[in-house]
Amino acid sequence: MSKKDEILNKYKMVHERIVDFNNDHKNGSIRTEITIDKEWYNSITKKQCTCFMVEAKVYPDADQQDRVFTGHAYETDDDGFINRKNALENCETSAVGRALSMAGYIGQEMSIATEDVIDQAKKESPARATNKQIEHLTKLQREAQDRGLITLNQFKQLDSRKATMDLIGYSDAVKWLDELIVEDKNLERSEKKFDLEMEVRKQLIDEDTEDGNK
Repeated sequence: MSKKDEILNKYKMVHERIVDFNNDHKNGSIRTEITIDKEWYNSITKKQCTCFMVEAKVYPDADQQDRVFTGHAYETDDDGFINRKNALENCETSAVGRALSMAGYIGQEMSIATEDVIDQAKKESPARATNKQIEHLTKLQREAQDRGLITLNQFKQLDSRKATMDLIGYSDAVKWLDELIVEDKNLERSEKKFDLEMEVRKQLIDEDTEDGNK
C-alpha cells in the first residue's frame, strides 16, 4: 500500500471533523466568505464559465479573533458532473476542510495537497496571449487613451505586461478597457441626445415666438 493510500484510509470526512471541532470548542466558529466570478476563463476547457472562490476561517474561540486558521479553494461549474450543479457547495466544503486541517483536524489535504496542487497547477497553467490578441489589446489601449480614460502610466503598465501576458491577464485587461470605453460611449450618446432635445426645444420656442409676432 502506498503512502497516499494509507493517508486516504485514515482520512476523516469534512463533516466528521466539523463535529470534532464543535465538540472540542464550544465557543468556536467556522465562517466562509464566497466570491463568484461569472466571466471566468477556464484555460483547460477554453471556455468561459462561473468560478466559485471560498475563503474559510476557523476560530477555536470566537472571542479571540486574532487566533484564526484559514483555508482556500476554488471550483468551476464546467469541471465534472458534480460541479455542474454543486460547484459552490463542493468549493465551500474543500475550503472548510483545509482550514480545519490548519487548525489540527487533519484530513488528506495537509499530507498530499502539495503534490496534487502542483500537478493541477501544471495542467491549468494558462497559455500565453496570441499576437492577434495583443494587437486587439493595443487597439483598445489607444482608444481608451485617446478618450482620456486611462493615464500614461496605466498605458505603460499594460505595455510592460504584454511580453508575458497569459490568457487570463489578457481577458481581464480587455474586460476592463471594454467597460471603460462602452461607458464613455454611452455617456457620449446621452450628451448628444440631450443636446438634440435642447436644440428641438429651442426651435419650437423660436417658432412660437415668430407666430406670436405675426
